[in-house]
Amino acid sequence: MATKLTEEASAITTVSQLLAAVEPGLSAPMRAVVKTMVGHLSRCLDTPLNQMPVGALIDADHVLPAYLREQQCYKQSSIDSYRKAARFIFRCAKRLECLSQNAEIPEDWQSIFAAAKTEGCAQIVRYAIRQGISSAAFSDRDLDRWSEILTARKRQGAYATSMKNLFRSVIRRYDLSGALPLVSPQRNYRYGIPTASMSSTLQQEIKNILAFKQGLVWARGLPRRARQGPVTAAGLEGEFCQLYGFAVRILGLKIDSLADLVTERIVTEFTSWLINERKVFRQSVILKLASIHAGVRYYVTFRSTDFRWLQDLIAEIEPEPDSERQERKRRKCLPYEVVEAIPAKLRECRNSVSKASNPLGWAFLLHDELLMTWLLVLPWRRRNLCECKLGLQDEGANLFMVPLSATADIDLPASVEARLRVNPNEPFWQYRFLASQMKKKRMIRGALPIQIAPILEEYLPYRRDLLARTGQDHDRLFLDRDGKPLAAENMTALVKKLTLRYAGREISPHLFRSIVAYQYLRENPRDYLALGKILGHTDPGWTPKIYGSNFDESSGVCVMEAWLLRRHNASCRPEEKFQITNTPTLRLNHADSNGARRADLGTELMREHSKAPASISAGHSANESVVDAGIKQKAKNKVMSNLGGAAARAKGIRLFHLAGKPTRKQLIALLGERGPEMTWQERAKAVGLPSAEAAAVGFQAALAAKLAAAG
Repeated sequence: MATKLTEEASAITTVSQLLAAVEPGLSAPMRAVVKTMVGHLSRCLDTPLNQMPVGALIDADHVLPAYLREQQCYKQSSIDSYRKAARFIFRCAKRLECLSQNAEIPEDWQSIFAAAKTEGCAQIVRYAIRQGISSAAFSDRDLDRWSEILTARKRQGAYATSMKNLFRSVIRRYDLSGALPLVSPQRNYRYGIPTASMSSTLQQEIKNILAFKQGLVWARGLPRRARQGPVTAAGLEGEFCQLYGFAVRILGLKIDSLADLVTERIVTEFTSWLINERKVFRQSVILKLASIHAGVRYYVTFRSTDFRWLQDLIAEIEPEPDSERQERKRRKCLPYEVVEAIPAKLRECRNSVSKASNPLGWAFLLHDELLMTWLLVLPWRRRNLCECKLGLQDEGANLFMVPLSATADIDLPASVEARLRVNPNEPFWQYRFLASQMKKKRMIRGALPIQIAPILEEYLPYRRDLLARTGQDHDRLFLDRDGKPLAAENMTALVKKLTLRYAGREISPHLFRSIVAYQYLRENPRDYLALGKILGHTDPGWTPKIYGSNFDESSGVCVMEAWLLRRHNASCRPEEKFQITNTPTLRLNHADSNGARRADLGTELMREHSKAPASISAGHSANESVVDAGIKQKAKNKVMSNLGGAAARAKGIRLFHLAGKPTRKQLIALLGERGPEMTWQERAKAVGLPSAEAAAVGFQAALAAKLAAAG
């Protein structure tokens, strides 16, 4: 859109001056939207328009939507309109050449900027200056908003978190807390002290207690059930390091032994500091204290010590409700349909890369595709994924290809059984982890399913010839970019990077267990036993406790409806039965102009059935007329049609809300003139996505990308 300029670009320094320059060339509707948008931006930044620098528009398209969502009174379509208006004004400012990303540093920010520039986090200061925020008004919330902008621009959360921690450490080390009174310099302070920095006596005690807890050295008095694995022992060492760091750095004490460290005073003050100062979740504090108690209670140094005070302290802490913890976990997860599409996207990206010109990049895309497929099919724990070894079964490998052993006691997938019927001696891929390699100390074994085996066989030649290239003995399945075995923290970073790039949100490897479990139970609501075996649980009650939270009271209503309909079918004569027993388990939400309402398809079914002529309910007699049979069939068809139509409408409405309630113009902008008339399945095919749910979830991101590409 052409704009008529009323001022010289060099004189434009504030947003109000920019508006005066571009308003004459705007249409009346566009002028109204722009004015409303800058009004919201002014309230968001708490800065008048005549004082707001033009540089504030650089981040407006990310800052403003987050602010409007917090108000909880704007529709997504309205937020999208304001975001589009913010981008339009930003482009106008760039075209007028009155926008500079490197604005002049105000006096109150100069000392802070110098320190931040020295440490490499000056971009935070530049962001605050662009938003017109003074150093005295810059707060933790502003720092979080800057982090949200980075993640919205597809930067990894770990990078944003590290930059925030670095900025806080700059405040502490350069004594800038007076200039930035609203930023908490101590909140993310790493107070723990590593074991290597402790006294030699304390180091040796911690080393001995860890060996004792793992059973590496035999000592009387340690129950078998109290032994720990290497991962839990490493966590216990971390708890000792945190407790020691608190005692030394916060309390200023001198600690020379574990007996001096694990005392009632230190542990109690540590607990209070964690909950009140650092705002750590109470359940996490309980787990820390329980780990310390389990670590020391049987050790010879503390065998005569009465730890009832520690047990009482743990009992006094009231944890957050399970529902809150489960809700936080669900908010972190993505729908299964979204993450299910990631391997296909990686395959498309791999097909677009030339294997001849970039063989290493092509091979790593194949590596990533295998990793994401594995997480979706066999959601193992991160430790088992990192430690999975290739090789020969007799040499202790976890993944191997051998024929079926005569002593093997495993169930075989249908794909393997079909091959063995042709050739009983044909080798196939199998996995096995010994009890010592598992968290629950129970051996697991099985055959690879058909979803993994083909891509594994495609990957292995490139893994050997291209990826494992450092000359060391690489028997691990997954490797990092240097060709070395993929460490746990590197696997987490890689999975977060892939999910952020291809699904729009960072997901850790462990969350894939929850995503797969929730979807499996949604489609198999009673099959907790099979799910527990997939996840490697030894306690059959653990699976429903952790992953059955989504199967709540509303799910019980659906099951009750399905049960009653099955009873109805069982008690009716054959001609009165309706084959709909699988439909009521769906959660169907209807929406009309007045709001949302719950669809009761079972009641509608019974009502329509009662409207049928009496001859239908009484059954067919020997001389029943063809007319009566036709009326019966018509009534049945009507009920089934209403049922199917209600399900289709409910699904369409659910996808419409999932897509952010797109307007007709947005649908046309992304999909062309036929966009509003398409079904979501047709829209998915048009944009190359595997399912209607994936098209709805990714609609706003695809629209934003297309608008950005179009300028």
